[in-house]
Amino acid sequence: FAQYALSQGYCVVATARTPSKCALESSDRCFVTELDVTKSETIDKALEETMDKFGRIDVLINNAGYGIVGAVEETPEEELRKQMETNFFGAFAVTQRVLPIMRAQMSGAIASVSVELGLRMVSSSVESALDYSGSMHVGASFVQYVFVFLHFRVFSNNNFSSILRSLNHSSID
Repeated sequence: FAQYALSQGYCVVATARTPSKCALESSDRCFVTELDVTKSETIDKALEETMDKFGRIDVLINNAGYGIVGAVEETPEEELRKQMETNFFGAFAVTQRVLPIMRAQMSGAIASVSVELGLRMVSSSVESALDYSGSMHVGASFVQYVFVFLHFRVFSNNNFSSILRSLNHSSID
C-alpha cells in the first residue's frame, strides 16, 4: 500500500517495530518511524510525529499481526495471549487513538488488512490456523463496530485504490 500511495502522490507514514528494517526510506512525502502496537508509548510517539510532519491522518492501515500454527491443544496459552495482544488489542489501541484525529478532520478511512485473511482461513477449514483466525474474528467484530456505530469508512481487503478513492468522498458524522 505504501508504495502505491506514494506513486499516486500521497504522503505516507510507514511504521515498524524496527524502522531500520523498513523497505521505505524517509523523504519529503514518506516518514518512517518506530511503532510497536503492543507498546502505548510508541503508538503515541508515532502519532505525534505524524501530526507534526503532515498535520492529518487520512487513512489508517491496521496491518500488524502474526499467526501461530499448531493444534489448539499444543498452543501455549501465553503464546495465544501474546498473539491477541498484537492482532486485536494492538489494532484497537492504534484505532482508538486515531479516531479522535479523524473526527476532528471530519474525514478518514480505516483498513484492517489481516481481518479478511483470518476469516477466509476458517471458512477454508485450515485447522492449524484456529488461533490466528480467532484473533482476526475478534478484529472483524471491532471493525464492524467502527463502521456501523462510529460511521467511519472501513475496509477489510487489499483494494488500496478503493481506499484512496474514498478519501474524496469520506465524511464522518
